[in-house]
Amino acid sequence: LLQGKWELDYLGMASSSLDQLFPNKKPTLEFDTKEETLVGNGGCNNYSGTYQINGHKLKFGAIASTKMACPTLEGEGLYFKNLQGISSFSVYEDQLTLITDDIAVLRFKKVK
Repeated sequence: LLQGKWELDYLGMASSSLDQLFPNKKPTLEFDTKEETLVGNGGCNNYSGTYQINGHKLKFGAIASTKMACPTLEGEGLYFKNLQGISSFSVYEDQLTLITDDIAVLRFKKVK
């Protein structure tokens, strides 16, 4: 269900719109389900990490990112903070929702 590349289309608990938080490009997340690794872009910096999955429970390991100078890091900081708190997920058609304590905090659309 998780395999492939996803692009962020919703960020919960944000005081600004996605376009304001990520003026250049939206964050992406790409799972390698065989290796249980992930790569992506936080809107400016590339990142990689590991994850563990058990049914619909999902926990991300340490995430390492590049440290490029970006015009705005507010959105990226919020994105990475939310990733660290994820406890479960759901996939419906081309939509991936990442959940923290029963609250949908990140939603992605599958990149075709």
